[in-house]
Amino acid sequence: MKNIWILVVSGLILFFFISIGIIYNIYTSNLSPEDIAYEYDQFEHVEDYKEIDTLPEDFFVVYIYSNTGEDSEEVKSDLCQFALSNEENIKVYFSEYPLTSMPRSIGSPALLIVDNNEVTTTYQGIPGVYGFLDDVSSGLYP
Repeated sequence: MKNIWILVVSGLILFFFISIGIIYNIYTSNLSPEDIAYEYDQFEHVEDYKEIDTLPEDFFVVYIYSNTGEDSEEVKSDLCQFALSNEENIKVYFSEYPLTSMPRSIGSPALLIVDNNEVTTTYQGIPGVYGFLDDVSSGLYP
């Protein structure tokens, strides 16, 4: 019986220290939003260009990405972070390259700016993605 008590008390002490370690790591984590791993599948997707007409928002963005493209990987974190929380509440839909039924050739990464079911602007490549983010921060959109 004494051995069981020793085992139980030892287990509780071990549990206590492990819990303290986990809580300490959570509250002292220095991860910035850029360090958090994002996955494209956690976002709402558009599979076909023709879907743009059926989406409920008047103003939104379609981000065309490639799972294997280095350029898409370079802007992934910034764009995913923007999609999750932007002060302008701009809805961002994601689409894996190539977007079906696309009327013209667009590579990845690219952003289609859609206003009233019409693509009004296209931003292409890394400079285009960051150009869009700059335009949003300067108040150009929405």
